[in-house]
Amino acid sequence: MTGDKAMGTLYVVATPIGNLGDMSPRAKETLSSCGLVLAEDTRGFGKLLASYGIKAKVASCHKFNEAERGREVMGALLAGGMDVALVTDAGTPCISDPGHAVVKAARMAGIPVVPLPGPSAVAAALSVCGFEASSFSFHGFFPRTEKRRRGLMERVVRGWEDEGVPVTVIYEAPGRVAATLRYMRPFAPDAYVCLCNDISKYYERTYWGPIGKVLDELTANVDGGKGEYTLVMSVGGDGLGDRVGTAVGGTAIGGTSVGGTAISGTAIGGGVGGADAPSEGADAPGEGPGARKAQPIATEALLLDWLIKNRGVPANGEGGAASAAAGPEGPAASGRGRAQGKPAMKDAVRAVSSTCRIPKNEAYQASLNLIRIMSEWGLGG
Repeated sequence: MTGDKAMGTLYVVATPIGNLGDMSPRAKETLSSCGLVLAEDTRGFGKLLASYGIKAKVASCHKFNEAERGREVMGALLAGGMDVALVTDAGTPCISDPGHAVVKAARMAGIPVVPLPGPSAVAAALSVCGFEASSFSFHGFFPRTEKRRRGLMERVVRGWEDEGVPVTVIYEAPGRVAATLRYMRPFAPDAYVCLCNDISKYYERTYWGPIGKVLDELTANVDGGKGEYTLVMSVGGDGLGDRVGTAVGGTAIGGTSVGGTAISGTAIGGGVGGADAPSEGADAPGEGPGARKAQPIATEALLLDWLIKNRGVPANGEGGAASAAAGPEGPAASGRGRAQGKPAMKDAVRAVSSTCRIPKNEAYQASLNLIRIMSEWGLGG
């Protein structure tokens, strides 16, 4: 173990969420050596310790007493000579579980706080969902009241539409999970769901697919009302990057070439001045004459295509790239493009994000890249 031995160390210890084999050797060693273990449920945790043959002094620390318990143990930690471990009923403490008040008290007192990583229902569900989850939101248990439920779902949908955060994770009890899916469906009818039931325990099962399909499978399962649930939802669809279209190759999009510059591996143009891109009819590597492989279309290409088809201008008004840097929504409607009633880059960002299910932050970054490339080729608006 580590820590400043002039004072004690608070260890935040993850414990199994089901399978006892998921307890790490380091966690067992730490629980054995700490002078005190703070547990959400002392009786249940005592059984867990007994299963590993661990003896430890245990005190309760739950949502009704954690602030008081935190103040009590700070003195022992500051005096040194004793380390303290913090655990909850299952999984990693402080994530939709008690413990944050104890950790905050230790931080405020300058006491070392050390995490012992381990089981987490959130991480486990995300790892098997198959959705692109470089960013996601987590909301704990789904709210009980109508006002809070509606508010949460509106925030989730806005997070997808405005901020490009498509993946949401919640916990739900077995007796309410079907009703929760029915409630969610009108807010996100195109959503895909990965519904993990009883992770690492007896009734373990994962439902995956469109929200309606998952709901049907859940209600048809006679054991569907058993075991806790972790629900991962991709609001905009399956989130599997299915934006694959016909290869642009050397054909100019909408009749305009960008000098053969390759954007994210997809050549835009190559007809006029496209020395770096293959011309029409040229052999693709490893293919017959004129053959071309389909490949994912870069977001920049989709933005350019939209601007050309809608006779838009690449800049968001007089500010050009600087104006685009104001954010995915762009500045207020003004400037040269808007004055003439022409669509601007920010309109392309909105349209491509919506129709192609691309997160707005990704479309926004692509718009900056496209403006830069067009400026380099003297094609800026």
